[in-house]
Amino acid sequence: MIAEIQRFTNSYNKKKQISGLFRTNRLLVVDFGEWLMQISAESAALLEDIPNGDADYISIKGSREALKELVGGRERLRALAALGVLEVTGSFRSVLLLEAIFLLAKENHFEDKVNLFIDERNSVR
Repeated sequence: MIAEIQRFTNSYNKKKQISGLFRTNRLLVVDFGEWLMQISAESAALLEDIPNGDADYISIKGSREALKELVGGRERLRALAALGVLEVTGSFRSVLLLEAIFLLAKENHFEDKVNLFIDERNSVR
């Protein structure tokens, strides 16, 4: 599971366009039970402790498989909660924001290939 979260944070940190979803500078802190993750407009990272200060908190509990599907962007947060495989606690706005972030930050190998092609083409000029 930790590898899935790290893949997500790496992918999120590469996709700067997602930062437009944040309307404030408040942190989004996600508690997966064993792991904490912090997401802001600038970056996402694993945490060891709950941060001090102003933040929106979401707690997500469920099977490792369901959490992997969620973090990998393969399933929607509210769909997994509706099926009863995840228990989600947090404001509706924060849950919607997190769902959008997981979907938009999923690894997209086609997008990586297009960006590589554009970079190579620009370096030739």
